[in-house]
Amino acid sequence: MLKDLNLVGGMTNTDWLNQFHDEMRTHKITQGQLAKTADYSRSHLNQLLTGNKPINEQARVRLTLALRSLTGQNNIDVCIDYLGVIFKSHDYEELVMEVKSKMLV
Repeated sequence: MLKDLNLVGGMTNTDWLNQFHDEMRTHKITQGQLAKTADYSRSHLNQLLTGNKPINEQARVRLTLALRSLTGQNNIDVCIDYLGVIFKSHDYEELVMEVKSKMLV
């Protein structure tokens, strides 16, 4: 998700549910779609999302994975902090042209 739902803790159920509802509204996901994907009955899901039944860590994970599945977001981010490259030539013009031609493919 664009703003990942905290699965490890540190967020109250109320805050988590509010953020989860925001994500559902943003992506126009219905409770019916979510219930089917998360393999919950519609009534059980409704009780979880309204706070009438306690929502535990396992339910958070299950619902988050279902929402990710429905939105097509897998939440995999990559950050490369440092990259080293060694070329076996000192002819920089040739290297630049070769790299440039490979990038256009």
